[in-house]
Amino acid sequence: MKKRIGDILIEMGFIDQDQLKMALAETKKTGAMLGDTLLRLDWISEEQLQMAIAVQSGARILDTESVTVDLGLISTIPKEFVISHKIFPFAKEGETVKAATSNPFDVVARDQLARMTGSQVETYIAPKEWISNAIELYYETALTIDKNVEGITSARLSETAFDEDKIIRLADLLIEKGRVLGASDIHVEPDSNLVRIYYRIDGVLHQNYIFPKSFHQGLVTRFKIMGNMDISNPNIPHDGRIRYQGSFGELDLRVSTFPTHLGETVVLRLLIYSKVVGNLESLGF
Repeated sequence: MKKRIGDILIEMGFIDQDQLKMALAETKKTGAMLGDTLLRLDWISEEQLQMAIAVQSGARILDTESVTVDLGLISTIPKEFVISHKIFPFAKEGETVKAATSNPFDVVARDQLARMTGSQVETYIAPKEWISNAIELYYETALTIDKNVEGITSARLSETAFDEDKIIRLADLLIEKGRVLGASDIHVEPDSNLVRIYYRIDGVLHQNYIFPKSFHQGLVTRFKIMGNMDISNPNIPHDGRIRYQGSFGELDLRVSTFPTHLGETVVLRLLIYSKVVGNLESLGF
């Protein structure tokens, strides 16, 4: 028989018997969970509650500072499901989906997620606010960026002012996607008939987009203009700095270009970035 959360909190020295009795009386009045009541009364911290739940459930506490989110995974799981169950699937390793939740005892949510993904589900404990922010950030922001990028790059370019506007918007979206992913670098690399976009996350390059080659020169020129670089000579390396003001706030980038036989490569180094899902207001959402 598993221990009650109140008893665990007492054993860990976070509350005493009198506080537990008062909190239990309050939960009877309000119908709230004991942990939520103790948080509202400011008798325990979110971290202390997570530690107690981890002891009770055997689930691990999620290190929210180092989470890398698999956008391909979340794009297959309905937003309505993750909101209603307050669960955030963030990665898949082999046949196991990893999901953040504040309630690892929610068997219904875990079983439904397992059926949706055809995988086993491993739950990690995370604060409710972090989960809510992650759902909003990645379901609203990251997937919206992908849809906007697809909308731009699915059409052919022509020499018009409208297409110049599309290139400007596309360059902005690529930077904003890097910010959302917590990337340290963005690489624009030409191929024989394609241009590939990579994001470096935790030291590893991940290919994120493939565009028609017709977008390559426009993107190179746009990033050079943003970095106050010489656009007249593509045959030598160039370096510049970008102060980008986007929907999430201000961002500093170092931009470098290098000539190759397929065209110029571009590397954007994000000098101020974070993978941490914090308060969305601080990101401008």
